[in-house]
Amino acid sequence: MKKINRRKFMKDTAGAAVLAGMGTWNRASAFSKDRPNILLVLDDQERQPMHNAPYKQPNRRRLRKHAVEFTDAHCTYPLCSPSRASIMTGRYPHEVGVLTNIDFAAKNPDLAPNIPSMGGIFSEAGYHTAYFGKWHLSHRAHFDWLTKYGWKSLDIPNQMVAAWGSDDRVTKSTARWIAKSKDKSPWLMFYSPLNPHDICFSFLDKAYPVDRDSPISLPPNFSIEKSPDIKTASEFDEFLFMKKYMPETEEEWLNYLRFYYFLIESVDHNFGLVLDALEESGQWDNTVVVFTSDHGEMGSSHGLHTKGPTMYEENMNVPLWISDPRRMSGFRRCNSMVSNLDILPTMCAIAGIRRPEPLQGHDLNSVIEGAEGVERGQLFAEGSLRTQVAWRGVRTREWKYWHYTNGEEVLFNIKNDPLEMNNLASDPEADDVLVRFRNRVRKWRRDTNDPLKGFMN
Repeated sequence: MKKINRRKFMKDTAGAAVLAGMGTWNRASAFSKDRPNILLVLDDQERQPMHNAPYKQPNRRRLRKHAVEFTDAHCTYPLCSPSRASIMTGRYPHEVGVLTNIDFAAKNPDLAPNIPSMGGIFSEAGYHTAYFGKWHLSHRAHFDWLTKYGWKSLDIPNQMVAAWGSDDRVTKSTARWIAKSKDKSPWLMFYSPLNPHDICFSFLDKAYPVDRDSPISLPPNFSIEKSPDIKTASEFDEFLFMKKYMPETEEEWLNYLRFYYFLIESVDHNFGLVLDALEESGQWDNTVVVFTSDHGEMGSSHGLHTKGPTMYEENMNVPLWISDPRRMSGFRRCNSMVSNLDILPTMCAIAGIRRPEPLQGHDLNSVIEGAEGVERGQLFAEGSLRTQVAWRGVRTREWKYWHYTNGEEVLFNIKNDPLEMNNLASDPEADDVLVRFRNRVRKWRRDTNDPLKGFMN
């Protein structure tokens, strides 16, 4: 894939103008007299509850006193680094040059520190910024490096190891920081536990007290065969060295799901320690909490595990909760289509910070203040495979379409086929729909200066 030209990015997105105005555009305005603390919680690889009974999350339920849950929230790219880049910048991953994971297995460049992103935006606006947990947006993650992105207090674990042994430590560190942070108000804390990402290393279940007898069932779109109607996905293995740990029998898949649910519930346990620190330090009433995940998990649906090569709902649909004790009372659910692109503009509005432009996301504050939803007709997404076959796609309330750069196309009527079992891309009766959505993706790629070359340029 072609590397993004940073100078071209700044020109095409008006980034140079943004940077030139940093002294004015991000000063607090509307809410300057009552700027809240913001706790952004980003766990790794948690999908919106589906197919089985909801996870046991008593601590997330504590937010229900004053929260809205966005049940149809989606990531821009079902992989760690690109999705995190969208959350940080409010832009699509290909707009900021994060085209795959930034780690030892890929040569993708870092998220460029000169691209306006969350830490710098809030720090410049007078917020004390702290980042504790998984980073995964640059090859280096020490203090001197992350200050380039605007983060002033840090606790970053080794990004290449599992959560086992690190999440508990980082959680305690986060709670201590919050307990001592009254004099730092207003502050932005980015707390990012690694779990439930340990599901990628399913052999680690032996290191955790997983209940092998917990009741669970296989999803209705379970398949022993890998993605039978999408050839490209059926040939993909994200972690080739982990192939021998891929579940093969129904019982192995059930144990896989038990482990996954256990990891999600362990995140909730740690989240409770962080919320305890908020309450005990007297900062609950002036702290907005945003909880989300970078991407989902296939969890045996369509015979797939982990994430990456498809736009299936299990990959894309993630939790998103926003709790604001200052303006909300009680709990509501919103079923509008929203994106993790919306997180940065929403947080800027909450803090009274003028958002950098141009951003693709929506400000969700109208929902926080009582509106039923936000108007959005479509969501775009992207991804790639380690074989360098990439994909781009679009989702509406009724349809989902994506194409791979090897020429394969996928089309589901998700209104009539919510489990995505019947790929209509080769159905002559769906030709008009296929062409319509093919053209939508083509236009989006052009409008956002997608550097990807190949099919449908």
